[in-house]
Amino acid sequence: MHNIRNQLLEVTLPEGALAVGKTLLDLELPEDVLVVLVRRGSRFLVPKGATQVMAFDALLVVTESRSLAELRTLLVGGIS
Repeated sequence: MHNIRNQLLEVTLPEGALAVGKTLLDLELPEDVLVVLVRRGSRFLVPKGATQVMAFDALLVVTESRSLAELRTLLVGGIS
C-alpha cells in the first residue's frame, strides 16, 4: 500500500501578499498544488484558473509536503 504524501492546509493571504490581485493561473503554482476552496469573508468559492485572489482570502490547498515552502513563497512572499 502506498502512503498519501499530500497535506491539506489553509493559507490566509495578508494584505500585500504576492498573490493578491493575481488569478490562480497567473500564480503558476507547482504541479502538485491544488486550490480546492477559497473563503472570502463569509462566502465560499470553488476556484477556477481565472479566479482572482484577494487580500484576506483563505485558500484551502492540497499539496505534497515537498512543495510547502515554494507554495508559501509564491502566495505570500516575504511577509510573515
